[in-house]
Amino acid sequence: SRTGACGGPLAPSRLHGVPFVTAADHDTACAVSALLPLDVGDLFLCAGTWALLGCATAPPRFADPLRAGDWFRLGLPHGNWAVAKGAPGFWVLEECRKSCERRGSLQAIEELVAAAERSGCRAALDLSDPSLFAPTDMCEALAAACEQTGATRPGSPGDFARVIFDGMAAGFQREVEELSTATGVRFTRIRLVG
Repeated sequence: SRTGACGGPLAPSRLHGVPFVTAADHDTACAVSALLPLDVGDLFLCAGTWALLGCATAPPRFADPLRAGDWFRLGLPHGNWAVAKGAPGFWVLEECRKSCERRGSLQAIEELVAAAERSGCRAALDLSDPSLFAPTDMCEALAAACEQTGATRPGSPGDFARVIFDGMAAGFQREVEELSTATGVRFTRIRLVG
């Protein structure tokens, strides 16, 4: 049935007779639906544990260059479609916070953001590198990745947060450029939902 359509009543159960509304095909698609309508030139970024970056498209257009780059079609409400790609999100920061907690240096998110703003540590790591997917110690894995790229080794929780935020931003920038090249669209606005 069409997304957003009223359905029901539900089959016999404790909720028998309760009407329901069909949802988009994924919880992220439901979150992105809050941004509709998306105009040509609009990007969406759904940022959470993982991030999803994309743009609305007309069905069934799906540029061939995107097929090789892990992009996929995402069904949105009311017959709308998007092309999107998943990327590491804030789970990297949460894993780093777990490492800091084991070391006795856990900070609240607000404190980490403020410390990251003050940090002079700069490294635009590729957070989708397999070495960062399930390390025993995320801080140690990030520090090793910095050393491999010639970047300064982060020392404080704020340094690690800065490296993560810069890595996320660099990854999003690469994906925007890839999407723009493949679709021929120059993106002028990004709409964010979490």
